[in-house]
Amino acid sequence: MKKAGIILLVLLVGFSTVWAAGTQETKAVPQTEINVFYYKDTVVDGMNALASAFMAENPTIAVKNEMLTTEFNTVLSSRYAAGQLPELWAAQPGETALKPYIDAKAIQKVNDVKVLQELSDDFKRSITFSDGNIYVIPLLSTARGIIYNKELFKKVGFDEFPNTLDGLKEACRRLKAQGIIPFAVSGAEGWAVGSLPYQVGHEIFASADFFERMDAGTASHTEVREVFNFIDVFRDNAQPRFMDTDFMGSVSLYAQERAAMIFQGPWAADAMMDLAPEVVAKSAMAGAPYTNDPDRNLLYIDYDMYFAVSSKADLAAVDAYFDFIVNGNGRKIFSEQVKSLNPYGIPFKTHAVNQSILDLSAKGLTIGDLQYANAPDGWWQNQGVAMQEYLGGQITKDQMLAKLDRDWAAAIR
Repeated sequence: MKKAGIILLVLLVGFSTVWAAGTQETKAVPQTEINVFYYKDTVVDGMNALASAFMAENPTIAVKNEMLTTEFNTVLSSRYAAGQLPELWAAQPGETALKPYIDAKAIQKVNDVKVLQELSDDFKRSITFSDGNIYVIPLLSTARGIIYNKELFKKVGFDEFPNTLDGLKEACRRLKAQGIIPFAVSGAEGWAVGSLPYQVGHEIFASADFFERMDAGTASHTEVREVFNFIDVFRDNAQPRFMDTDFMGSVSLYAQERAAMIFQGPWAADAMMDLAPEVVAKSAMAGAPYTNDPDRNLLYIDYDMYFAVSSKADLAAVDAYFDFIVNGNGRKIFSEQVKSLNPYGIPFKTHAVNQSILDLSAKGLTIGDLQYANAPDGWWQNQGVAMQEYLGGQITKDQMLAKLDRDWAAAIR
């Protein structure tokens, strides 16, 4: 009996050792890593929740998020130079910006990623580069247009926002007659006004490969002179001394209902939620009517967070992660915690301005592409200065357009 007990004990110990070794071996299985590097601080909690939920369903894939708001591009460039690009990173998605990565084979084509097949043909076409391939996966989007107070417009006889240039001019005339400032303008900050020529009448740029032709020296900003039909109305119907007003000053004017419109993105409505949520509740967004053809006066949908996939990444794992977000259990998490505009129609509870953007998108009354992302480095600071000089009366329209051409040529040298 004693001998049998010893034998049994030896067998049990041996079995335990084998079981433990097997357990350790299972834990030691190498995981596929997706290091995600991005810059948007408002979605940190949501992105972390998505990663945790995905890893719970896919224990062999590790998703590690890193968010950096300041010096994002500088840090990214340093990591690229050191051969340490993360698997997934929020890229400036234009072809000009990504071409060095493509030429160096540092990023992958993502044509077959499942979620891209759910985008509209127009959207897919807009992110397809000249070589016929797609190199970015969009996650978040935004818009830039006119935020307007529906009640103030009703007060002056407009039940709907005017969708023609003549209608806008008449609305401005009536608003002024009632002592209401038509546009709250933040002329003191170049970023707030500088991009107006590219976010009004964007179909001009999208349909004519404008930025690519600017690089080739075969285009001129005189081609887009038509957008100044709106910009001049915008300038001529701003508050007094608008060149001294900063962004929050213009937001405050609108929040106090002293102004009926503000040309910005939904972030202006986000800022207003702390000041006057009741004003946001009666607001909406529209495209800028720069012509008398409503079909051309579309709302510009801008990129917000588009991801490039490094060549070292496991594309199948990345594909699975985005599919989880858009079609799997991550969709509910995105809706409840990320709560952001997106090109996949993921609904979320939001304020009236964002909802109006979603409604216009559903009706096909928006335009979005990556032309705006194809400008040369440092360009936006230059055009911000040029727009401030024009709006402030320091240079004429012709001088401004010529300045934009010269500055572009200098920036791409």
